[in-house]
Amino acid sequence: MSITPEQFRQMEARLNKNVKRHIQASPAVSDTKQCERAKTLASDCKGEAQSARLLHCRFTLRRKQLLDVDAKYSSVKNLLDCLTFSGVIRGDKEGQITLEVNQEKVKRGETETTTIEVLAQPTKGS
Repeated sequence: MSITPEQFRQMEARLNKNVKRHIQASPAVSDTKQCERAKTLASDCKGEAQSARLLHCRFTLRRKQLLDVDAKYSSVKNLLDCLTFSGVIRGDKEGQITLEVNQEKVKRGETETTTIEVLAQPTKGS
């Protein structure tokens, strides 16, 4: 699965708009410029080091024909790169995220979809 450059620009614009809205709405943020540098879901804009948070990326593929194991992980590579490029996640290297790819078979006539969830895993002692 691939997206066009125009679709990517639209997604990035929506993401940036949502991040800015979240930053402006947060009462704990005193300096929005400092917080805007992160532009990630992993940062809660309270001074916590982003690298201390491990992100869990869960992809749910709803397809008419299920993929084999190696193909289902390969199919989300471009989406992970998109999440990295747009600043949703810091990177997709080992130790920066955990990855889960699930599949569900859809019936004939149903729409095939991909659901992306990015979750901040709780730190030890939380």
